[in-house]
Amino acid sequence: MKKAKLIASSLLAVMILLSAFAGCAGGTPDVTGEMTGSDGTSAAPESTVPLRDPEYVIIRRDEASDTVNEAALSLRDALNKKLGTALKVKVDLIAEKAGYRVIPTEIIVGDTNREETAAALAGLRRNDYIIRLDGTKLVIVGGCDEATAAAVTRFIDGGFIPEDGILRGNVICEYSAEYPVSGFTLNGTDISEYTIVFQKKGRSVYLKAAELLRDRIGELCGPVLKVVDAGEEPSAHEIQLGDCGRGPSEGLSASGIEYAMRAGGGSVAVACGSSGIAETAVSELLAEWLPEGASGSIAVTIDEGVTKTMSAGFDQLTAGANLRVMTSNILASDTLASRSPILRKIYTLYYPDVIGLQECNANGHTNVVSGMSELYASTATKIDGTSSGCYTPILYRRDRFRLVESGSKLFDKRWPKTNTKTMAWAVLEEISTGKKIAVINGHWSLILSSYDTESVFGKKLTDADAKLWREDNTREALAKLEELKSKYGEDLAAFMMGDMNSNASAKSVSMIYPTMKNCIDLATVSRTTGINSYHNDPGKYPTGTSAIDHIFVTDRTVKVLRHEIILTEDGVACSDHCPVFADVAF
Repeated sequence: MKKAKLIASSLLAVMILLSAFAGCAGGTPDVTGEMTGSDGTSAAPESTVPLRDPEYVIIRRDEASDTVNEAALSLRDALNKKLGTALKVKVDLIAEKAGYRVIPTEIIVGDTNREETAAALAGLRRNDYIIRLDGTKLVIVGGCDEATAAAVTRFIDGGFIPEDGILRGNVICEYSAEYPVSGFTLNGTDISEYTIVFQKKGRSVYLKAAELLRDRIGELCGPVLKVVDAGEEPSAHEIQLGDCGRGPSEGLSASGIEYAMRAGGGSVAVACGSSGIAETAVSELLAEWLPEGASGSIAVTIDEGVTKTMSAGFDQLTAGANLRVMTSNILASDTLASRSPILRKIYTLYYPDVIGLQECNANGHTNVVSGMSELYASTATKIDGTSSGCYTPILYRRDRFRLVESGSKLFDKRWPKTNTKTMAWAVLEEISTGKKIAVINGHWSLILSSYDTESVFGKKLTDADAKLWREDNTREALAKLEELKSKYGEDLAAFMMGDMNSNASAKSVSMIYPTMKNCIDLATVSRTTGINSYHNDPGKYPTGTSAIDHIFVTDRTVKVLRHEIILTEDGVACSDHCPVFADVAF
């Protein structure tokens, strides 16, 4: 989908450039900004908007995106600076008792609940925008948030703010973007006639999948499809995601990482084995319907009444292997929620049997762990015996393993003012064979320059002290391994993984070698070497030469075939650490 993203970015860039430097399409603005028809007559009765009226306010949606909110604030600042007004930005809530009401003196930015917005949006495609007067209101809106922002920029920079503060006319400016796909039909019906409907259970994940479908169709074809949940009234043509309780989605099912598709009654349904693969399924369907470089007229036909089942996983287990394990630091930053779809996509595409997460804060447990709960069970949310969150939970496939025992703790040696440096462990039993494996997952300690160590330890600690902390972390992990082996037998297949914050030559890592071996050394089929798994910033390709995310195994009981750092576009964008996995036979 890399090229698809580039197409979308290019379209937006072109749109902004055209809107900033070119004239507006659809007619010829006169000096007041009024749009006239081809015969020179006014297209509608002239509206007047006196912006200096102190009653005017700027209205945006209550839960507007940052893009729209910033555009509204920019408009406020520009108008106040030029006209000497004191405009304020308010939300579109309607609650009379709380003072939220619809008034005639509104400047509306973006898609809101106002009827003037709906009128302005009629006929607009995704990257189009319009600036128009409706009675005493000014409406600035685009087919998407980015188009709305471009419209605001056009209004500010295009000389449309009148010196006397009075806007007169009808359509101030209208912009129509170009789209690579001139026409798209699904089973003979124009795509603009479809509504995207998603199942109510697992709402947040299915909604994101629906929005992905809507946005991709809009970017390439123009129409902005309506997105609703299955509780809304049915429409004649629907693309149904999940169990919508009607049409071709009724009785349609899939399992695991599979998804199924069926058409019938003018609609198309996609059922997912779990909500966690909804976005992956939609991505794969889009790649088939609107492939890279799509242009011209496209017609997609899906056989009526025929169920087609597909797998959402593309990376097959290496020949000879029977288990895939993965370690993944998901970065506990304020962008985790927005990155979680990429993380879930990676986990379903590679479909590891066991995943060790690091930096999994409450946000991660909500958006990543819970979002994968139909496929994966998790060992820990809290540290044993405390109210502290477990930042290193272990996920395991529900269809393959049952949990025998698990636990978690804070590493003894760590910066005590954070709870991120934790260790979790689990013994899992394969349901089909009764074979057991042990998994230890952790996030080794470090000392950042921002830590005021003097106030806690009475002296300034350095990286040399952090190295000692990490060595102690390793001793704790090895002691837990010995405890589990003494309980379940010396032949217990075991894995130790995590963000160890050191490369393989560091003592804290090399200490593990007498007991276990690094998968990067043992892999017989393929391995990723000479590249760091850490790259400091999501989306930035790693520049270092030594990985700090490791997977160790008991080499006497486990054979390693493949070791890989996921360096794909998604692998780099999902976090500041690329996920690392190993295919093994145990």
